[in-house]
Amino acid sequence: MKMITRPDSILVTMSKQNIAEWGGLETLDRFFKVHYSGENDNTFWYKVGKNLPIHRDLLYVYLVLENEIRWRFNLVCFEECPDGVELYKNGKPTIFKGNFVVVSGPLIKAPERFPFKGFQGFRYSGVIY
Repeated sequence: MKMITRPDSILVTMSKQNIAEWGGLETLDRFFKVHYSGENDNTFWYKVGKNLPIHRDLLYVYLVLENEIRWRFNLVCFEECPDGVELYKNGKPTIFKGNFVVVSGPLIKAPERFPFKGFQGFRYSGVIY
């Protein structure tokens, strides 16, 4: 990817452990297809780490899974939740503290393979697809 002066998107990644907690990559893919594809505009909260982006007027969030860019969501907002927010994990309400990116559908699956090595936090990007 070439250097950009003003980003349009960010990339976030999900760890292998987190993918396993979701039941594996196929289960996670099915979950996203059911809840975020087509006209569905459900929101999804994703923890992005201790730092939030400086540039916040972005269009998309790309999700990197197993060293590939696999999904594109629409960016809704960023949320700082030092006291925590109640989200569901394994069907049970759980308090998560930290910074989150809130995304919505329609979800777009990558039209081709986009290899991208995993990382922590987020990375700025231009529009990839």
